[in-house]
Amino acid sequence: MIMNEILINAIELLQKQFPQNSKSSLQKWIKHGRIYYLGRVVKRANQPVSSSGELTLNKKEIQRFSFPVLFEDDDLIVVNKPAQLLSVASLDPDERSVHEYLKKEFKPQKIYPVHRLDREVCGPLIFAKTKRASDALKEAFFERCVKREYKAIVEGLLQPSEGTWESYLEEKANYKVHVTKDQGKHAVTHYTVLDQNKAASLIALTLDTGRKNQLRVHSQQSGHSIVGDVKYGSSFERGAKFALMAHKLDFKHPFTEQELTFEVEPPPFFKKLLHEFKLKF
Repeated sequence: MIMNEILINAIELLQKQFPQNSKSSLQKWIKHGRIYYLGRVVKRANQPVSSSGELTLNKKEIQRFSFPVLFEDDDLIVVNKPAQLLSVASLDPDERSVHEYLKKEFKPQKIYPVHRLDREVCGPLIFAKTKRASDALKEAFFERCVKREYKAIVEGLLQPSEGTWESYLEEKANYKVHVTKDQGKHAVTHYTVLDQNKAASLIALTLDTGRKNQLRVHSQQSGHSIVGDVKYGSSFERGAKFALMAHKLDFKHPFTEQELTFEVEPPPFFKKLLHEFKLKF
């Protein structure tokens, strides 16, 4: 130990490092063994640590359903949703959802869905832990203050290399979304080609609107369906998964005004498709 080193309680150092979190949340992190100091778990809130030291937060993974929590404080929680898991419950009682698992984890606290990702789509997903946070975040989405970037592998050589897809979308009785001339909901998608060849193109997609199946329908409408998305025109059969992922989420915390950015790596099946089509992420 360095001479004249000033020692403080671990909880005090945590409060300095994570000022956006309440003391009760920080104490829970310690209780659940998520805080490390010099490579060892901090077991007590009053454990002495160096005032100039650094505590490490172990990214929480909820073991019962194996998806990581990217951020959590008293008002909201951001998770990395895996493909094939619903965002919220369906009418089928046998279907599992992220919302269901979070409600069980934080019971009796209420958890509020803020937005959704299709079952087949993985990536950052926000839930609110308070009603006021839910209202504020939904307002941020409505005002288009939340930036969402997706990555997709689409069929063929997409030209031009950037552009905007705009249409009206309407869901039919078969639960499939269709483009209409002037009925339904207005939908706007911006795309940029990142890499491509004759077989496929890797593109970045950003949303002005968040309509059901919007990216999938717009890709099909352009003549370049998302690889593996047979429902919307793909000629490549890829089982239950298709090459669309939520890659990046950027927004301002509704109360602390902290800029929050979450960027995730492509899952193994997406990396495999990149390799097969010789595309660079």
